[in-house]
Amino acid sequence: MINVQKFNFILLTTSQAGVNLAKGLQRAGHQLLAIGRGYSSDSEPVGAITSLGLSSQFSSDIPISNLSLDISSDITVFVSSYKSCLVLISWPKIIPASVLSVSNSCFIGTHPTPLPLGRGRHPLHWMRVLGLKRSQITAFFLDPGVDSGLILASLPYKLNPRDSIKQDLALVERKYFILGFIIGIKLWFGIPKGRLQGSKFVTVWRKRNQLDTKIDFRMSPEAIIQHVKSFSSPFSLASCELNGTVFKLASAHRAPFALSAKKNRWSIFGSILKEYIDKKGGQWVLVRCYGGAVWLQTKNIL
Repeated sequence: MINVQKFNFILLTTSQAGVNLAKGLQRAGHQLLAIGRGYSSDSEPVGAITSLGLSSQFSSDIPISNLSLDISSDITVFVSSYKSCLVLISWPKIIPASVLSVSNSCFIGTHPTPLPLGRGRHPLHWMRVLGLKRSQITAFFLDPGVDSGLILASLPYKLNPRDSIKQDLALVERKYFILGFIIGIKLWFGIPKGRLQGSKFVTVWRKRNQLDTKIDFRMSPEAIIQHVKSFSSPFSLASCELNGTVFKLASAHRAPFALSAKKNRWSIFGSILKEYIDKKGGQWVLVRCYGGAVWLQTKNIL
């Protein structure tokens, strides 16, 4: 006869992805004891879930604590209150080693890449810029490193090149419920040992910065379009310089026949070939780039 085990767990999250992960474990029969919602006094993470948003999705008897993303002692006190349970992590910062050692708990983190590939910051943004369409969400046991712990489970997904970063996030959020359920089923037979991440194919992505938003018109039309999509709302928009003025960009589209005119073919990178205003008042410019041209909607002047 196989012995099965039901686990108690707590959730540390700032996003709907973490909520869906916890719901998956609940659906598999495990019990959520409490939620720690991360907040920042400086600026909230993009897409951060509110306390009201959390409470509306869980039973009223599950306590919700607001924890500062910038004060590790907040997390330490919270986790210490729930010893010997699972801790689900969907957190925008590395959990300090001091927190990982505060109890007999098992810490489970996730990352939307096939670890050890794509460790680090802004994975979905980098995937779109780099043209990577197939990936997987990896669940792993936290250690003091960056996304380097033993792998517990994974779930594949595919990005649509027609979508933007907003749709990418929504897709991955939905997948988190399924991953949580998979983890929950595995846990019924005890905590798995996990498997080592390979050391041969490690890649680590850095945090994107303001300079990364700027388009170089030596890029192809497709690269420019995906670049704009990777920085689209609700994130900081992509930018470009045209005739000495820097603009933010709300959208980008193909212009397959732009070089049919000889004059356009012989224009240089960054040349404005045409301008127009759409029915909603959006300002568009057609700009020469490598191998063609691209329509850009200018949002505002920086």
